[in-house]
Amino acid sequence: MGVKNITSIAGAFLLTSSLILGCSDSSTEAKKPSAEPAKGTMPTVSIAGEPAKSTPTEQPAVEEKAPAETATAIEAPAETTPPAAEPASPGENIYKSACFACHATGVAGAPKFGDAALWKDRIAKGKDELVKNAITGYTGTAGVMPPKGGFAHLSDEDIAAAVEYMMQAAQ
Repeated sequence: MGVKNITSIAGAFLLTSSLILGCSDSSTEAKKPSAEPAKGTMPTVSIAGEPAKSTPTEQPAVEEKAPAETATAIEAPAETTPPAAEPASPGENIYKSACFACHATGVAGAPKFGDAALWKDRIAKGKDELVKNAITGYTGTAGVMPPKGGFAHLSDEDIAAAVEYMMQAAQ
């Protein structure tokens, strides 16, 4: 290979390099190299007397698009509310505010609420007898009950309603 061929190859290489580097520069003026590269750029080596060009080191901002919404909206299940509880009976209200203190636990021999075996003999005497004993009080072999269960402010009707409520729960 002669010097002429090497010079031709070197010239072709320089020309090709210049064209490649020149394509990225839209300016027709020759740029002068600066003392410091611009922020975010990195200096490159000049080729065959061409001025050094800076190459960006930061990636250009790419606008991201949200994916198209193709999914259909998921419907929330219909709200279901439990059926409204029946209002408490007057007897239930009296039991829960006064009678439960003894009848829930069997204090002083009181028959426990809802215990059919303990209420069986008492229910057999009849509602009127149970209401009378609850109003006036009772002392027997099975236990003791103060008049109106110790709640003197309750009316006779309140006591009768509570006794009926407890009798129904034990049947």
